[in-house]
Amino acid sequence: MCPLAHPAQDLPLLPSQLSLDPSGPEWDCPLGSKDLEEEGPWGGGSGLPPTGCFPGSWRQDVGLDCKGSPEGAEARAWTVYYYSLLQSCLQQAGLPETQDRGQVPRTGCPGAEVTLCVLGSPSTFLPVLLEGGVQSPGNMLLCLSPAWLMKVPAPGQPGEAALLVSKAVSFHPGGLTFLDDFVPPRRATYFLAGLGLGPGRGREAAELARDLTCPTGASAELARLLEDRLLTRQLLAQQGGVAVPATLAFTYKPPGLLRGGDASLGLRLVELSGKEGQETLVKEERTWLGPKPWTNPGKT
Repeated sequence: MCPLAHPAQDLPLLPSQLSLDPSGPEWDCPLGSKDLEEEGPWGGGSGLPPTGCFPGSWRQDVGLDCKGSPEGAEARAWTVYYYSLLQSCLQQAGLPETQDRGQVPRTGCPGAEVTLCVLGSPSTFLPVLLEGGVQSPGNMLLCLSPAWLMKVPAPGQPGEAALLVSKAVSFHPGGLTFLDDFVPPRRATYFLAGLGLGPGRGREAAELARDLTCPTGASAELARLLEDRLLTRQLLAQQGGVAVPATLAFTYKPPGLLRGGDASLGLRLVELSGKEGQETLVKEERTWLGPKPWTNPGKT
């Protein structure tokens, strides 16, 4: 019998925000640096990751290769980088080093188990992963490379796919973590990918999250929508009935969702016909920002 979840147990005290303080002259990249996490094979970046920037020591002879899914040199370097980041995070939190159990693959209970899979930076998701290891030991999995995952057609569900996990770091109570291989692969029942916001980022993660049979926590399409602040304001004003600050926006070739803003809701969108020679139009439209019934003339 395969348990789906276990009662919660006490979790070691975890700092609200992990911080790797400088421990030597070679330390030059802080934990969770936005610049670092914008790079790498998931983000569509190029080049190799920084080296020698995480304090602490841990075993280097661990099996990060995924059988049947080899990585190129650059992708492999990023997998090693994220594994080192995970070990440094665990050490800073006072938690034990990840143990490699790849020599004895986990067989599990195919089709009968909960599999919560996260693909992303350990520094971003560590609190979620640790709590997941308490609530459902061994079922909260962290994948450090897209190569550890595989999409297969879902039987009887045309156009949809199942996401299989061949290798992952599993989380358990007490902050214990294990590097596991799964034979047969585990089928994800929930997938959360750390997608970057912006053009050309998160391509592999976005493709893995597309058209899955299981629920997902993010998608490239959702990321683009949430990043568009003007569209968010328009949707809140037009469909949510939320009062927004008086907004006059000039757009050039806007997406279809942004067209047709209703000025009565305090939001006016003006589409420009070109990038230059629009000064007269801009000057005329600015008069719309005069005192409005929904604003306080005494404040700016």
